[in-house]
Amino acid sequence: MQLDKKTMELLLVNYHNINNSMLKPCADKTKFINLIADLEIQIKKAGRTVVYSDGLSALEFANKLAKEANEKYNIVPKNKAKKRKTKEKK
Repeated sequence: MQLDKKTMELLLVNYHNINNSMLKPCADKTKFINLIADLEIQIKKAGRTVVYSDGLSALEFANKLAKEANEKYNIVPKNKAKKRKTKEKK
């Protein structure tokens, strides 16, 4: 099962809390120590997670920024480029 970085970070906090609540050394405490070590390695290997506002994709977020900039500076993008007409010789 593949977890995203934020989920792994939250899981790591919970593992630390559970491990710290166990006062006596036991098999479960050792298990959590191993889980914490493995999870820390996975977090370091995980790439940087980019989170855009409103759950937008990168392209949608770029379009949103462009639209806001256009509205701010009153720029209207040209929809169609003008095509040159060439004269045909007969």
